[in-house]
Amino acid sequence: MGRLACGGARGLLEGPNRARTNELRALGAAFRRGCARSARVRAVRTVKRGLAGRWERWAGEGQRDGGRRLTIFRGVRFALMGETLADYRWRWHADDFEVAAAAGTFGADARVELWDGEVLTVPSMLPGHAHAVAVLSRRASRLDPATWWVGTQLPVRLSDLSEPGPDVWIARGGEGTFLRHHPTPAELVLVAEVADTSLALDRAIKIPGYAVAGIAEAWLVSLPERTLTTFREPAGREYRVTATFGAGDEVVHQATGLVVAVTDLMGADEPR
Repeated sequence: MGRLACGGARGLLEGPNRARTNELRALGAAFRRGCARSARVRAVRTVKRGLAGRWERWAGEGQRDGGRRLTIFRGVRFALMGETLADYRWRWHADDFEVAAAAGTFGADARVELWDGEVLTVPSMLPGHAHAVAVLSRRASRLDPATWWVGTQLPVRLSDLSEPGPDVWIARGGEGTFLRHHPTPAELVLVAEVADTSLALDRAIKIPGYAVAGIAEAWLVSLPERTLTTFREPAGREYRVTATFGAGDEVVHQATGLVVAVTDLMGADEPR
């Protein structure tokens, strides 16, 4: 399981919650040490025992703090009930994912995303990847900012169990719309992923995940293949309509009118 680094915890680290987050940080350190020793089962049992002794106390403190209960590690709470210990995996709730990140549980520098309760490590960005993301972002920034809000590798909340950070996304809204929440599927009109070393991951996990969430349109830029594929009309884990474009083609996003030339994303010359 990868380390964690994402958005803020909405003030949960102040006041009476600080002690809780310190305990969470210590448990995360124990988990990392267990993984480093390739003792995954031992690490999970260690965290399970630690939380077993703390869960009721945390809940009681939440009651005394005016009824605001800080729910941490929902996946482990369910595991303690005997529902998911069979495969020794946690399914993170997105709220817990953010709290753990703000507590520094998995470190501050890793790039990770939450998909269906699983924390996935995002590969490092190579120059070609960075260039394509920058071009997409600059083209999208030309849209009317009062109508369309553009994000670059920022979180979106697909569900209670999924909070990825697409390379570029466009959502309905203007300045201040997303001050207190991440964009949701109902607000997102486009998510775009650029792939080089992560192509298999994007095709197997991300595009199907966007379809399940009901995102109307997704783009996948494949740097190895020098193509841009559009996905429209989500149906279950698939999109009914797909189209692939190559050098010399222009791709038009239906909802916003955004136009992107495929050649601009990766240059006119073949990679050496």
